[in-house]
Parts: sequence; structure tokens; C-alpha cells
Amino acid sequence: MKLQDKLIELRKEKNWSQEDLAEKLDVSRQAISRWENGTALPDAQNILRISKLFDVTADYLLNDDHEGDMLASADETQTEEVNPPIKKEKPLYLYLIPAICIITLIACVIITVITLNKEPPHPVLNSVRENEIAPTCAAEGSYDEVIYCAECDEEICRTTKSIAKLAHTLSESVTENEIAPTCTAEGSYDEVVYCQECDEELLRTHRSTEMISHKYQNRKCVACGKAQPSEGLLYMSNGDGTCCVDIGDCTDENIVIPDYSPSGDRVTKIRTRAFAGHNNLISVQIPETVQVIGEGAFEQCKNLESVNLPSKITIIYSYTFSGCEKLKGVEIPAGVYHIGEEAFADCVSFESIVIPASVTKIGAFAFRDFSDCDGAIIFEIYDGWELHDPTGAFVDIVDFSNGIPADPVMYIALMYSEYVWIRHQ
Repeated sequence: MKLQDKLIELRKEKNWSQEDLAEKLDVSRQAISRWENGTALPDAQNILRISKLFDVTADYLLNDDHEGDMLASADETQTEEVNPPIKKEKPLYLYLIPAICIITLIACVIITVITLNKEPPHPVLNSVRENEIAPTCAAEGSYDEVIYCAECDEEICRTTKSIAKLAHTLSESVTENEIAPTCTAEGSYDEVVYCQECDEELLRTHRSTEMISHKYQNRKCVACGKAQPSEGLLYMSNGDGTCCVDIGDCTDENIVIPDYSPSGDRVTKIRTRAFAGHNNLISVQIPETVQVIGEGAFEQCKNLESVNLPSKITIIYSYTFSGCEKLKGVEIPAGVYHIGEEAFADCVSFESIVIPASVTKIGAFAFRDFSDCDGAIIFEIYDGWELHDPTGAFVDIVDFSNGIPADPVMYIALMYSEYVWIRHQ
């Protein structure tokens, strides 16, 4: 019978509960429950207390095979009562420690035996390379690093390693996508560098080529038809890559002003009175680079028949075409906001002129004797125009509609008007 069963039996013989027994042994009820469940054992001190409490021997409690009398002999009992011996049971851990030592010793012996019987390690050779793939400039290479046993030739270790790609080998640059230059536009091409080994494109640079020179024949370019620039014109640099132009020593009847001066400055202005009074002048071609036409630039050019106005000008200054009796017409560019006084005075050969919507001010006598008094000025927007005297004072509006409806444009004549015309938005 086990200790836990003996405790239950002894307690029930006394009709004690677990709480009663715990109180008598000065322990917790939970301790009694663990002892009786077999989940814990009482220590040596409590074994002695239990044996005295139930009048049994410690050997009876601890020995599962002990089925003898629970009570000690009468002599032993009397002897204990007269002179009770002090008997101390050894704690359980004193039995466990030797057992643990013995088990540890046995384990060490077993491990030693296994180690001694184990095969000795392979003597290894230096590593060798196998399955080597050479790198290129397009792909990495690789190889297997292998270690064999020096005696039995058994493979012990294999590691695959990579080799970095090689550098590209540059070829000579080649030209691609070439567009030949002309006398009116730059050319271009791509300068490309490839790898000699893998043909991969390594560098591409887009480059431009300068326009070629015009080839003139009969004062016109045979390639683009552009008129040959006049010789003898005077160019005055502005110091910023631009310049203005004057007639200089030029004697051409049909003057062609170039985009750039012979020194490479861009022509942006025609000087004040640059061509004034040159009666041999019949036509003038002005490049789109010009942004300003100075005051009186073509005044009294009595034989001038045609001239173009560049799109970038914003002002037609006073007297610009005054007295150009044979000038048959000009197109005022959209963007011009001011027409100066007498700008087209005495231009008697005009049939009509259109004033763009951008114009907000027309100076006095701007169209005096315009079109020999028979032509008309056509306003894209007529509403809002008022007359002002030279001091700026408002003058009653004069009706110049001549009975023509004002939709979509208004026709008026300003032949003799001495007032400044201002349009109020």
C-alpha cells in the first residue's frame, strides 16, 4: 500500500477531515490534499509527526511493501513513553543526490565510448574549382568551390560562388539618325558608343550641326528662294548679341534686311529715320527678328511701294510711313497697341487699312489725307472710341460711319482728324 492510501486510511479511522489533520500537523489543507493525491510527499519532519500522531512507525509509512502491524510492540511503546528515542529520518534529497551523480557518471561513460568508437575526421585537401563559367560584360560568371578528403576522395563541402561581370569595351563612336542641315534649318545627329563585345549601347549624345550658307543666284537662294541680303547696310551692335540697322552705303532699290549682321548679331531694330528720304527705294523686306521700327524710319520714301511689318512690333511710331505716296498697303500685326501721330499721313495710294482689336490709341493726323480721302479705316472693334484734344480733354464723338452698319466692323475716315483717338474698354 502506498503512502497516500495509508494517510487516507489512518485519517478516516480517526474520523478526521483533511482540515482536522492539517490543523494537528500545523500544515495547510492543500498540503494534506497533495499528499493524499500523491502529487507531493511530506518531508522527513512531517513523516515523524504523522507517525507519532497515528502511533505508527515511519518505516510503515515510507515502505510500500510493508504490511506488518501498524503499532509498535508494547515494549517499544512503553519504552518510547518512558524514554522515547530521538530518531531522525534522512531527507529525501540525500537519497537523490547520489542517484543523480551515478546517472551523470554513466552518461559520461556512454558519451566517451561513443566518441572513441566514432570514425576519425577526413583529412581535407585544399579547395578546388569546378564547373567554372567565365564572366562576360553582359553576365556574371560562376564556379563551385569543392573540398575533398585527401584519403578517400569523398566530397566534403561544395559552395557555388559568383564572379563579377567584366567591364565593357568601348567602341569608336558612330553617327546615327543624321539629318542634314539646310540654309533654313540646323541639322542633327546622334553620336553613339557601343560595347565591342556585347554590342550594348553605352552612350548616346544628340548633337546639332549649323545651317549651311545660302546659295544665291540672281539675288535669290537657289535652295529656299530667300532673297539675298543687301550689301552696304550699316549695323550697330548693342553689345548684347543684338544690333540695329541703318541704310549705310546701300544703294539697292529693293532692300533685304538679314536676320543677323555679318558679325553674328541678331537684327532687332531699325534705327530712327534709317531709310527716310531715300526716293530710289521701292521695297523693303524686314526680318521677323525685328521688334522695333524707329520713328520716321521710312518717312518721305516717295517711291516705296511695299514693306512688311514683323509680328513682334507693338508700336508704329510717329511719321513711320508719312509721305510714302506710292505705298499701297501694310498689314498691322495683332499686338500693336499704339499708332503714332502722322504715322500714315499722306499715304494717298492706300485703299484701306484694318486696325486690329489690340490698338487702343491713334495719334492726331495719323491718317491725314489717307487713301487720297477715298479709302477707309476698318476697325475690328469700333465700340468705345472717343476723340481727345492734345491736352487730353474729351471731344464730342464724331460719327464717321457713313451710314454703313457697325457689324462686325466699323468703317470710318480720319482724313483730317487733328485729335487723338482713344478706345475705352
